[in-house]
Amino acid sequence: YNKVLEKIAEDFLNNITPNVELKLTPMDNDDQNQQYIIDLVKENKYETAINEFKKYITTNPQSASANYNIAVIYDFLKEYDKAIDYYNTACKYDTKYLKVKSECEERIRNLELLRQ
Repeated sequence: YNKVLEKIAEDFLNNITPNVELKLTPMDNDDQNQQYIIDLVKENKYETAINEFKKYITTNPQSASANYNIAVIYDFLKEYDKAIDYYNTACKYDTKYLKVKSECEERIRNLELLRQ
């Protein structure tokens, strides 16, 4: 009897507890000039990769993929405001990133709801 009650309580709590879905967003590796930076990300060297993408963007400001890739890193690090800034820039040059940007915006909305 106690086991049944425990199971019911566990199911109930699982249904009312907010879940966080970890979704890994792939980086855009169409530009081989960025591959060495993407490799840094694969090695978990996020700050170094961010700095390298910023340097890359300085010389290639209209690179949608570089702006997208740095946004993905910030998104992964849960620095959503920075991510949105870079997603916006990426979308300005290539709209194929709109879906990922809207997913990040949804994460921000969900966090705001949880904080209330």
